[in-house]
Amino acid sequence: MVEKLGLIPVVYKSCYLINNEIDVPPEIRAKDINNAFKDPSIKGIISLKAGYGTMHILPFIDYEMIKSNPKVFMGFSNITVLHLALNKFSSLITFHGPSASFNIWKKGKAKHDIDEYTYKSIYKNLFVSEPLGIIENPVSEEIQCLYSGNVEGGIIGGNLTLLVNTLGTKYEIDTRNRILFIEDMGEPLSNIFSMLKKMEKSKKFKHCKGIILGTWIKCGEEYNSIKEREEKLKEIFSSVLLPYKKPIFINLRAGHNVPMVTLPLGVKVKLNGEKNEINFIESATK
Repeated sequence: MVEKLGLIPVVYKSCYLINNEIDVPPEIRAKDINNAFKDPSIKGIISLKAGYGTMHILPFIDYEMIKSNPKVFMGFSNITVLHLALNKFSSLITFHGPSASFNIWKKGKAKHDIDEYTYKSIYKNLFVSEPLGIIENPVSEEIQCLYSGNVEGGIIGGNLTLLVNTLGTKYEIDTRNRILFIEDMGEPLSNIFSMLKKMEKSKKFKHCKGIILGTWIKCGEEYNSIKEREEKLKEIFSSVLLPYKKPIFINLRAGHNVPMVTLPLGVKVKLNGEKNEINFIESATK
């Protein structure tokens, strides 16, 4: 993917230890991140994969140095906690998008045949200085409005499981006056309900301005029917989120899915429930 974007990949030490990542000291993984931001020849950092133990890396990140050396940083899933920390302590806009090893090639096609929607979204985020504007899903995938309204705020969020893991720590997500984006993968619906309630208890829905729900791949597989899973998910979202009477959008194709839209976290977004629009009004790159 990196070479397809016209970039030259530089692979750091911890990437070669990926098969034993649980045993890799967090100091080594954090050192690679710090060195990549510090090195003027490196123009951006794309995570190789989501990985485990990302929370353990956070205390070893040099946030002040990164604040003075802002660069592209992209990844998703467990990388969510790095997005939160870099946004909070380094005032960095980061990108919720594919990791370098994530399979974004068209199914059944040659390796050079990348998914066009995913590629265009990455390219526009990283190489175009204008705001993204109104986000459109892939063809036949409709963005829906669960609760209408018009609001504006900086977007923040990521994987629900990781967001919940930050609660009670100094890396805890701050949703005040923000647009909250959440997604997840492979969770029973009871877990999703429980995690949403934990977010609710921490007043994350009370403080945010609006909510964007991404994809929920392989969630609710305790139900055999895809239609039934979708209905049950919508029931959960409705029961927990609708009482807040804030704009809520569902089915944005951001998460563990291909095609995948890349989202710049930290920029201003307008939600327009009447027009069913998610509009990115601030540029992420210069």
